[in-house]
Amino acid sequence: MHLGRTAELALLRAELHASDAGPARTVLVEGPEGIGKTALIRQAFGAEQRLRLLSATGEESERQLRFGVMRQLAPEATGDDPYTVGQVVCDSIGRLQAEGAVVVVVDDAQWADRLSLRALTYVLRRLRGGRVLAVVACRDVADPWLPDGLRRLLTGDGALRIPLIGLTTSDLADLAEQVAGGGQALPERAVARVRAHTLGNPLHARALLAAVPPRRLADPAAPLP
Repeated sequence: MHLGRTAELALLRAELHASDAGPARTVLVEGPEGIGKTALIRQAFGAEQRLRLLSATGEESERQLRFGVMRQLAPEATGDDPYTVGQVVCDSIGRLQAEGAVVVVVDDAQWADRLSLRALTYVLRRLRGGRVLAVVACRDVADPWLPDGLRRLLTGDGALRIPLIGLTTSDLADLAEQVAGGGQALPERAVARVRAHTLGNPLHARALLAAVPPRRLADPAAPLP
């Protein structure tokens, strides 16, 4: 069950539909750890059977792996410079365009290796025609690890920026029922306390709900982890 994010889902799906007629579209999904960027992207495109999906994810432990993220998008990519590797990815996207709509996802871009980020900049500048949507997710687009050129592409007039904030109190109430199981509702004062304590971060809220009994959550004098 997906929680909230109705407006954000609508924006992503609208960009996908807009890309059908061209030109290619670029979306930045931005927000702190655990806020639900990956879940939002999966929810937006997971049920779209017609899509050709190219997906890659940055990993902190692989930040020094040369072209590690780009070779997730195109395993056949060879070369030692961002332009050669980027062109291989462009060619792969071009072949898929002939078959239908293409979505290119780079998640956790803040953990991607720098060469992949430079190649990604090359790719985004050269997306052509319709039926291509590029989605880049990161914690903070101001992160100095991201190349300036990529940052300009993700925040410029030609891109849609979707910042994610914490879940609403209503969404957290639904999450509490999921965690409790059996449709057990959490008292309003407890939900409000969870919202204040976690700022609505889904990852943190889920952990808190799983670790702390409802009675303690509802007691304003009880300390929370």
